[in-house]
Amino acid sequence: MYKLHEQYPENLVMYGDEGIIISAKHNFAFFGWELARLKGFVKKGATLVHVDSHLDDIHDGIYVSGIRDIKSIEDALCISTKLDHANFIWAGFATGVM
Repeated sequence: MYKLHEQYPENLVMYGDEGIIISAKHNFAFFGWELARLKGFVKKGATLVHVDSHLDDIHDGIYVSGIRDIKSIEDALCISTKLDHANFIWAGFATGVM
């Protein structure tokens, strides 16, 4: 187990080299998806299976400044901090990862 980023150690933990990321906050799931895309673990247009007990489907995630310009892990992390529990899924649609 190791921290993915010093700035957010309690929110981003990766187990082994399998790409399993545990996140305490919904918006950091977006970071995990982008990390997987940037490292070539997933191709654009991947399928998301989402099971949750509350609404995570607010479309304003597509309007976050810089969402379509992610080129690095730091860019993805920066965008993640601008998202919340309700709009992170639509942000994934905006980048094309899903």
